[in-house]
Amino acid sequence: MACTALSWRQWTRVWPCTRRTAADGFISSWPALMRKRRFLQACTVFERSPWTVAAPCPPLPRELKELESFRIHWRKPPGQLADAAALASLTHLAVIELVDGYGLDADTLPELTSLTQLSIRGLRRSIVPALKARYRGPGVRLVIEGAKPDTWLAANLNNPFRDWVDDDARGGAAACKAYASALRAIDKLPQDRDGRADEAEAVLRTLVEALNSIDQKHEIIDTLRREEAFDAFVELAARAEVPAHMADQWFDEWRDF
Repeated sequence: MACTALSWRQWTRVWPCTRRTAADGFISSWPALMRKRRFLQACTVFERSPWTVAAPCPPLPRELKELESFRIHWRKPPGQLADAAALASLTHLAVIELVDGYGLDADTLPELTSLTQLSIRGLRRSIVPALKARYRGPGVRLVIEGAKPDTWLAANLNNPFRDWVDDDARGGAAACKAYASALRAIDKLPQDRDGRADEAEAVLRTLVEALNSIDQKHEIIDTLRREEAFDAFVELAARAEVPAHMADQWFDEWRDF
């Protein structure tokens, strides 16, 4: 049986979501997760996506077989879950939460007899009817949030402000548009270092001012969205070869949110 795993470049952060003690740590495979003893619940954040198929899985240890719930949050699209059939061995698994799983299909998960709740936040709208049909009935509570049209995702899947539309459709769409415009401008910067620095500053400032205007009108930038805005800003600045300390300074000086 093939094991669901991450490539050596794909790191996963695991936090225990239970009162049982377990040290935070990076894992790179199901076997590594299996070695994390003494927790029945796991919260997982995938820095990259998708999972990849790796070496054969060893038998599941007793600790993992007692897993009752887990949460997977893909931070990079598309959010796929390869070899999900391995989950069928978790006979106590009752609650699953998947965040930004835009690469999932309605039949990705195997039949899980112990499942009582499946929550998916961030998915393709086209698979929602099949999901509802599959989990119709009293056995499983299905919670779906943030379903987006496939055509819209085709244009915005890699946009870091993609999920802002879940808070406010118009404000989120405006933020996505502002980011896309900034990305295009950054990629068109001149190669001359002096001219590149000046134009990069103008592009980045325009982005932050656009976000200021969006927040003033729609009030959608809370603590989480502010962190996402900062991360996106820093990535664009690095793409434009702006020093990190300068990018940090600019962001704090220009933002009103």
